[in-house]
Amino acid sequence: MTGYLIDAIKKIVPLPVKEALLNIVNVFRNRRYKKKLGKTPFNLPSGGVALNYGGVIPREPDAIIHGGKVKLIALDDLFPENSGSFNVLYLVSSALPPFAEEYVRWAKGKGVKLVWNQNGVAYPAWAGAKYEKMNRPMKSIINMADFIFYQSRFCRESADRYLGETSSPWGIAYNYVDTDVFTPSAAAKPMDTWNILSAGSHLKRHRAIAVLETAANLIKRGRKIELTMAGPMAWEGAATDMEKEIERLSIGRYVKLVNSFTRDEAPGIYQNAHVLLHTKYFDPCPTVPLESMACGVPVVGVNNGGMPELVSDKAGILVETKKSWEKIEDPDTDHLAEAVERVMENYDEFCKHARLHAVENFGKDKWLDDHKQVFTKLVNDKN
Repeated sequence: MTGYLIDAIKKIVPLPVKEALLNIVNVFRNRRYKKKLGKTPFNLPSGGVALNYGGVIPREPDAIIHGGKVKLIALDDLFPENSGSFNVLYLVSSALPPFAEEYVRWAKGKGVKLVWNQNGVAYPAWAGAKYEKMNRPMKSIINMADFIFYQSRFCRESADRYLGETSSPWGIAYNYVDTDVFTPSAAAKPMDTWNILSAGSHLKRHRAIAVLETAANLIKRGRKIELTMAGPMAWEGAATDMEKEIERLSIGRYVKLVNSFTRDEAPGIYQNAHVLLHTKYFDPCPTVPLESMACGVPVVGVNNGGMPELVSDKAGILVETKKSWEKIEDPDTDHLAEAVERVMENYDEFCKHARLHAVENFGKDKWLDDHKQVFTKLVNDKN
């Protein structure tokens, strides 16, 4: 019933009244959820590590898993999720379950240890006036953590800035890539046409337009290219925007849009590319560049956020932009086009070092070992 009520409020009620009504509805929903938790059977295991992930992992065989949930798959293979008997609750800030704060408090009250994986935060340039509201759940939960994994040094910097510094023990755990799955193409790539790839969820218009304008710039420079944009265009009116921009730039015959792809399809998409073009501003710790490098595909991106920690100068080229928490400064598409050209001039070396860099620094085994050590220590710690 409350779901229908919330939908109605969102559609027909003026904004100030809408927010007040939604707050009231949420209070009642939270109370009902707490009562449900209070009746939930639970047993705190006494030996060994037993994990819970908040129930956020899709279990359908054909589910498309993306974002913060991807990294949970490997953990779930090593530590299968327990719902009624666990001693470690592992949550990812960008993949929270409903009623996350209440769930954490309930689990902590049962003696469960909380391990928190901190991705990015909301900040004024990205979220506008809503950034404090968007950060509120993370700010509450991070302060209950027994250990924090920051996905990059940038993630820690931004969390300290907008969530507040914490006294919890912490470590850096860059996202991993399965280098046995994401591998270079076995066949040599034709070099007569440069295949440019932009992959992932395209959440903001300006990022997608920067990719299109870079492609147009390369064409004007006399380069023969094909651009693949793989992943959903997720802003309102995206289909119309993309159609108009592609027409404006006269690049329709050079552009292929792939709205979605599965995890099984992902390696092949990377392997068909020569260069990954990644234009997100202040990207905290993206997995897409890691998967690309593991496939021997160099990265051209933006030299801010977590990207400088991920992409070495031998694995790709990062373009400078102004750095501001208050205003997004898009990269110059001339500079992005030049970076693509520089990569292609020394292509074999960039490919070789991209693969090597991914294998040496972002393998799945190290990520899992680091987590296992933390889980074991927390469970064995009687304090």
